[in-house]
Amino acid sequence: MNYLIIISLFVVAIVIHELGHFLTAIALGVKVKEFSLFIGPVIFTKKIKGIRYSLRAIPLAAYVAFKGESLENAPLYKKVPIILGGVLANLLAAYLCWVIAITFQTQDLLTGIIGGFAVIGFFFQQMFSSFNVSDVSTPIGAVQEGGKILGEQKMTMNNSNINLLPLAMFSGINISLFVTNLLPLSVLDGGQLVFAFLNPVFGRFKSYMTMKNYFDWFSLALLLSIFIFALKNDIFRLFAN
Repeated sequence: MNYLIIISLFVVAIVIHELGHFLTAIALGVKVKEFSLFIGPVIFTKKIKGIRYSLRAIPLAAYVAFKGESLENAPLYKKVPIILGGVLANLLAAYLCWVIAITFQTQDLLTGIIGGFAVIGFFFQQMFSSFNVSDVSTPIGAVQEGGKILGEQKMTMNNSNINLLPLAMFSGINISLFVTNLLPLSVLDGGQLVFAFLNPVFGRFKSYMTMKNYFDWFSLALLLSIFIFALKNDIFRLFAN
């Protein structure tokens, strides 16, 4: 049950990320072809105002598909917010859940607002000050470790019996998605943001496009290498336990 909770938190955080892209695109008038909840074979689909909304069979992710080159051809003032919409949605989700929790515990909205900033700041401080390459993990390892922690530990506030540990994990997952997706690699939001600024200036040059293609392959190879390294860490931790 604890492992199912962690998987669900990951899925919700990913859906929030894609919703951030989707809602920002809609707000800015950039044409979206499809918003899909989950991936894989289609269970249900409905077209509303030119946008196809789909429910698919594998509850592990979500995605936004844009019409043709609508995002690629969008002006910079629209493209940048859409690219950043996903990570900002994750950051906002991490913040708001703490505002709600602290406000509920203290019965004071101002304390919740200030406390939310403090908690998110603490998460970032811990993430960057205590980072160790041996902590790098795949989603599989994160689910395994998270489920174990959830079964053994508890987090409360003001002597309450409410366990805030799932909330803390949800915040951590959202902040991890925020940081990871801002890495300047082609397949991530950070890389797309970099090229959003470079393409209008250098896109007409053949040498730039060649460089971009090489960088795309480099980004993919680097992410695959990180995944293999993280998987090795997971296997070592599994045998150590």
